[in-house]
Amino acid sequence: MADMPQAIPIPDKPPLHLRSGYLVIAVPEDPVEACFAAPAIRALRNGRPHATIAIATPASLVPLWERELRIDFIVPYAENASVKMITAALEGTNVEFESSIAWEASKVSKAFAKLKIQQRFGYRRNKLTSQLNEPLDFTQPFGPPLHRVRYYMSLVEKLGIEAMIPANFKTPSLPPRPQVPTIAIAPGSEFGSAYRWPLDRFAEVAQLLRNSKLDVVILGQGTAAPEAQELAERLGPDVTFIPDSTDLTPVLETLASCSVLLSNDGVLPHFAAHLGLPSTVIFGPGNPEVRRPLGRIHSTLNAHSACSPCSMAKCPLDHRCMNDLTVEHVSAELAKLIVQQS
Repeated sequence: MADMPQAIPIPDKPPLHLRSGYLVIAVPEDPVEACFAAPAIRALRNGRPHATIAIATPASLVPLWERELRIDFIVPYAENASVKMITAALEGTNVEFESSIAWEASKVSKAFAKLKIQQRFGYRRNKLTSQLNEPLDFTQPFGPPLHRVRYYMSLVEKLGIEAMIPANFKTPSLPPRPQVPTIAIAPGSEFGSAYRWPLDRFAEVAQLLRNSKLDVVILGQGTAAPEAQELAERLGPDVTFIPDSTDLTPVLETLASCSVLLSNDGVLPHFAAHLGLPSTVIFGPGNPEVRRPLGRIHSTLNAHSACSPCSMAKCPLDHRCMNDLTVEHVSAELAKLIVQQS
């Protein structure tokens, strides 16, 4: 990469010194985990305002991170890239990184070690420990399981940076809201069939929205695309359908232009949260206490079945955690969210 921004040296503030001002972060390759890590990256930026912060990310997630305007630059790599290729991409920036952060063992964390970055921070766990020279401990506290965002924020706090404050959860501004409320619907889920509310009920909700003269957009993404295509075909040619694409840009731009999202527990509500778009999310086998979209603007629906959360991709019983959620219940919750955004 040719003309990189000039690093601004900052005073030492142990334990994260950043003597030359350059920090590179290995962001999670899983898109949901990447969204959960975003507040920690904002915390690093807010805690080190004069540092130059880069992220290393799969090329497929670049559109997601391009919206984080306070990241100084992005180092993309192909999904099948080797450690050697990722090391070459980092060297190609012509930057001598002084510090790095990795939450999980990966090819990127191996590349950080290969480059002999002076401060290599991460959790003391399994294969990652050997790639670090500044390992940190993560202890799961007693009590209910914590939301996944705490996993990422805890490391930031160990670096002497304030993490759980509103500024670190502030998302980029959305474009002007549509005059006619536009509801995005994502009827699939990448997590398995047990995570999918019946398609017939999504169709009923969509028809109720159209009867109320609201615009409806159907979104398909990844393995969740077949349900979206089937729903779009049921609703007819006058409904907007955004098909699956290897490029995240169309789905992110569509979400940003909508009023709210109605979705199963899957990847898309986390993309919406990353953008700052409110969503109503239907939970079944997943645990909303651990994996709900970030932010108070979202609502989650759960039938509170005795067997959930089970986290099973396929239900071995009667799928009661989804079947017990009625069209009336989901429509009423969605209507409240739409009114709040009007």
